[in-house]
Amino acid sequence: MGVLEQLQAAADKERKMMVAYYGGSNPGDIRELTPISVDEETRCFQAVCHISNEVKTFRVDDTEIIGRATSTYHWEPKPSKFSLMFSGLKSRLELAGWFALAGVVGLGALAVITLVLWIVYKIISA
Repeated sequence: MGVLEQLQAAADKERKMMVAYYGGSNPGDIRELTPISVDEETRCFQAVCHISNEVKTFRVDDTEIIGRATSTYHWEPKPSKFSLMFSGLKSRLELAGWFALAGVVGLGALAVITLVLWIVYKIISA
């Protein structure tokens, strides 16, 4: 089975593969990839690179398959910087929200008590 066929089989089964990739910015690097699609005409394939957690395009001719992982992998897009920034803020706001809500309720109760005492004072002093 050739490289193209192995990549297509891995894409069909959502299998991780260990490859040596001789293209790109670091030729010869060992990469853990999950192929998504293979284009026989251009001899390129798209795969999730598990180092960067991004979908990248690779050339079949620059790829040497070293091994295949037995586990399957379901890829989910890498969260954006915006969502990462606000996911931490969300949990902090939820924690602070309880105290802020309690603070608002406490201030409201204090305002009601103050109003009642003021009314009682006005009635007594009149």
